[in-house]
Amino acid sequence: MKRSLPKTVRYLLTEMNATMMNGVNALGENTLENIIPLLTGQHMEEAESGCWGGSDQFLDNCTFLWTMFADAGYRTLYAEDAPNISTFNYLKLGFLHQPTDYYSRPFVLPFEAELGHKKCISVVKTFDPRWRAQSLYEGGHLNNTIVVFLSDHGMRWGSIRRTFAGLLEGRLPGYLWYLPRSLSLQHPDLVRVFKANAFRLTTPLDVYATLRNVLEDFALLSASGSEAFQVAAAVVREINRILEPYEDRCASLRLLRVDAAYTHTLDDPGVRTSVSVTSVAKVLP
Repeated sequence: MKRSLPKTVRYLLTEMNATMMNGVNALGENTLENIIPLLTGQHMEEAESGCWGGSDQFLDNCTFLWTMFADAGYRTLYAEDAPNISTFNYLKLGFLHQPTDYYSRPFVLPFEAELGHKKCISVVKTFDPRWRAQSLYEGGHLNNTIVVFLSDHGMRWGSIRRTFAGLLEGRLPGYLWYLPRSLSLQHPDLVRVFKANAFRLTTPLDVYATLRNVLEDFALLSASGSEAFQVAAAVVREINRILEPYEDRCASLRLLRVDAAYTHTLDDPGVRTSVSVTSVAKVLP
């Protein structure tokens, strides 16, 4: 992304104080293999054998992030700039029913078929994302908005792919997050943890989990309390259990301390308020 959109990335980082997630790893080669985990929290294989059923089936049975946000009262929109080869319709059936409140594909397909010419007006401002980001940000339209500016995967062709750097970049899609200043003022601890995660290895599944957290009703919990430490210790024990078959390659871990912890209430009335350890400051081998 830095190579392809240097001005846009520079504006997002310097003017909007966005955060570049430097360690997001792609989960597949093509778009769908990375978008399905991002929007459903499932690997491609899980969706194909479960809610989706494969390319000869519609995707309506899958629960996407936009469904969860719609249930929480948000208005949702899904649009692509090339609906004829869109993510869910290229060699696939797509959706039988309208997936979001605003869905551009049924309009754009016949609209483009009726165009009498291919000349573009205001082409630079229309297609340069820097202009769009600048107008939205400076117009005050993002004061209460989280923006995720992302790529589905890195460079897949060209001479750069024949270099070592190109090989790495192909697995590292660009992810930039803009968090509004109001969120930074209300929850500086959350922003601090978020900034720390910018330099950790993650996947689109982690991005999905982060967006799910936007819908959760979180409250601060004492990081020095026994409840938070017990939960964190249980996580470390589980990691050690999973790594037991690889003890010749992986050291056993122990918990040093907990940096931050939060509680959130689940919708299920039969479940007590659960504890979420957002950041384990350090785990030692």
